[in-house]
Amino acid sequence: MPRPRLHDVDALLDQAEAIVARDGAAALTVRALAQAAGAPSGTIYHAFGSRDAVLARVWLRAAERFGAVQGERVAGAGDPVGAVVAAATAPLAMLDEAPQSARVLLALRREDLPAGELPAALVAELHEAHRRLVALLRRLAEGVFGRRDAPALEAVTVCVVDLPTALVLRPLQRDGRLSPAAAARLDAAVRAVLDLPLPPPRTRTRKDT
Repeated sequence: MPRPRLHDVDALLDQAEAIVARDGAAALTVRALAQAAGAPSGTIYHAFGSRDAVLARVWLRAAERFGAVQGERVAGAGDPVGAVVAAATAPLAMLDEAPQSARVLLALRREDLPAGELPAALVAELHEAHRRLVALLRRLAEGVFGRRDAPALEAVTVCVVDLPTALVLRPLQRDGRLSPAAAARLDAAVRAVLDLPLPPPRTRTRKDT
């Protein structure tokens, strides 16, 4: 009969997530995780393979949780502009529902993960997460502007990625808390961006075909 596993992978990820959320990604080492989890370092290597893989798994799990929160909010929006607002303000909801996962995503970008050092299967999962985000941005752009070309995608990206970074991430990193007006400011900023006219769609020429 096999010996029971003493350290569940999700429990290890919980501890790793707590380290990243509290002290940043640089603080996550195999030794730090082993101490926090009360597990031998060999257990960490056996479960994940490397410190970089632990970090990627922490990010992916947080991204999946965020995707569920964001998707639910977007689906419940009553109109296309409201859907973009819902996507943009999802980090605020995530901070309430899963604060540690939210802080991981606010502090660590997918681009910061050392993909070159990760197993191919894990890299594929990271690319899939990015693909889902791009697909969402395209759907939102189509809903608001009736198009999904570069100008439309840029406007929606400003709303869903750049504005939450400026109005949520930076104040949170600086002060450790958010202003009660953060949600209202983000809502107003998103609507203002979407209210700006886009340049006309580019006309295809014979050279483009």
